[in-house]
Amino acid sequence: MTAHIVHPSIRENGLADGCPRCKEHSEYPFEGLDDGNMENLIDRIASQDESRSVNEDDAMRVVSKAMGRAQVLYQRGWRPI
Repeated sequence: MTAHIVHPSIRENGLADGCPRCKEHSEYPFEGLDDGNMENLIDRIASQDESRSVNEDDAMRVVSKAMGRAQVLYQRGWRPI
């Protein structure tokens, strides 16, 4: 696990470009982001908001793909236990 460099809050400003830890979060958002940051990403995707950084764009792409897969499963009748 890498460390964050000093940068503004990711909740307010998105995942920071140039930060090794934010890069990890962008690649594996489900594993590294807390509930508040995940909710923020989901809300930005649902609202079709622009990403605020390259790292946030990458994270939004990963989450969007998962949301699409979940929708397909739901449409086919799968429900979590």
